[in-house]
Amino acid sequence: MIPYEADDALFFFGREKETRLIAANLFASPLTLLYGASRVGKSSILRAGVINHLRARDDVLVVEFHTWQTEPLGDLQAAIAGAVASASGQDVPPTDSTSLAENLAACTARLDRRLMVILDQFEEYFLYHPQDDAFAQEFPTAVM
Repeated sequence: MIPYEADDALFFFGREKETRLIAANLFASPLTLLYGASRVGKSSILRAGVINHLRARDDVLVVEFHTWQTEPLGDLQAAIAGAVASASGQDVPPTDSTSLAENLAACTARLDRRLMVILDQFEEYFLYHPQDDAFAQEFPTAVM
């Protein structure tokens, strides 16, 4: 099954209550976990529902990330920096020498709104990477 994407939002309906509830939870806690059985539509509700709902707001910058096969730490930092640069109209310095926590702090300082990073298909990270890679080392510090 292929999940709905943000561009499919016009065709994604019937999950408005769940979309609002998930979005509200994202504002209530800096780390929110959405879980459920396989193939129930978690990615669809995140991408076509929640992300689309949040992107309509002026006080939030949403970065959606679901590319776990290659180098998740560098790819995530590049995705965040690119979104912040696009939103702020400023170049964001390269992230090679900063930790994920430092990168998030620097990027957030450039914004006049909340930065929300949504990690979709996160379970794939465990399929492709050892437990002691750079992402595993930096992620816990970044979400604290």
